[in-house]
Amino acid sequence: MFARIILVFLILEIASFGILSGECIRRHYQFNYCTNNDVLKVRLKPVQNNTGPYKMRVKEVFKTADGIKVNDILYVNTTFDMTGLTRRYFVVFGSRNNGVLSTTSCQGVILRSVLTNFQMAGFKGGYNESCECTRQVMNIEYYESISCVFKYASLKKSNGTCNWIGSTEYNRCKSQ
Repeated sequence: MFARIILVFLILEIASFGILSGECIRRHYQFNYCTNNDVLKVRLKPVQNNTGPYKMRVKEVFKTADGIKVNDILYVNTTFDMTGLTRRYFVVFGSRNNGVLSTTSCQGVILRSVLTNFQMAGFKGGYNESCECTRQVMNIEYYESISCVFKYASLKKSNGTCNWIGSTEYNRCKSQ
C-alpha cells in the first residue's frame, strides 16, 4: 500500500513538471509561456484513434499570436499519448502551422488538474510580466526546493534585476 502511494505521488510530481519522456529538459512553465506563440486551456474531444492530431476545443486563451479564440476547434499534433483522456482539460504550449497546433510531449501538454493556482495565475498574465527574465530560467540553482519553485514561484523584474518571487504557498512548501 505504501509503495502504491509513493508511486502515485511520483507520477503526480512528474506530471506537474510536464516531464513525459526521458528526453525532456526540465523547464519552468514561465519559460514555456514566454517562448511559445500560443498558450491555451483546451478540452480534448472524443478520440477515434490515438495517432493524432487530436481535436480540442479552446476553453481559455492565455496567449496567442495566431488569433485563436475561445470555442475554436483546434487540431493538436503531439507525441503525448491521449489514451483515456477524452473530455479532460489541458494547458498546451505551441505554434500553429497550417491550422494544426504543434507541440511536444515534453512540457507541451499538461493536464490542468496537476497545475497549482499559482501556475494558472501565471498563465493568466503573471508570467507575461517578466518574459525578459526567462533567459535566467536555465540558470536556476536547483536546490532543496525545486518542486516548490516550479509550483509556487516565478521570475519578476525589479530595479533591473530578475529574481525568483514565491507565493505564501512557496514558503510553506519549502518548510515541509
